[in-house]
Amino acid sequence: SHLYLIKLNILFHCAKSVNKKDTKVLYFISLCVDNNQIIIIKQCNTGKEAWNKLKKYHQKSSLSSEIRLLKKLYKAEMKKNDNMELHLLKMTEWMDELAEIGHTLQEKNACAIILASLSEDYDGLICALESRDEALKLEVIKPRLLDEYERRKSKNQEAKVEGMCNEV
Repeated sequence: SHLYLIKLNILFHCAKSVNKKDTKVLYFISLCVDNNQIIIIKQCNTGKEAWNKLKKYHQKSSLSSEIRLLKKLYKAEMKKNDNMELHLLKMTEWMDELAEIGHTLQEKNACAIILASLSEDYDGLICALESRDEALKLEVIKPRLLDEYERRKSKNQEAKVEGMCNEV
């Protein structure tokens, strides 16, 4: 295939190069990259050059990933009957992905984003959490939100059972 020929060309370049240490690095990089990225380094003559090209390529994609993840976070919206646990997991996953690419949110901002994403029926709890003297922390708000969700879920189930009993 075409990619196989490119890798062979890199290997050939490495074999005829004077600087064996650097060409070894280039060769190992060419072995490690995915086939769709070999094209990025096919014209490189040194390991450093290949590394810098790959770094530049991935920095661009990490910027677009950062923007995409921030957009998801800021647009996230929990509907009235959505599952709180799933919502928090999704939000946490996006925050973790952001941290992995070097954009760590301050904890107070992470808390604010989560609280802003909740439906209006959580406004009372949000107000209570915001009125606390201490700074908002994820370790405080997440359990409180989950407790409130479970309380509401239990209350809804009781109302359903009660409604079924009244029908009989």
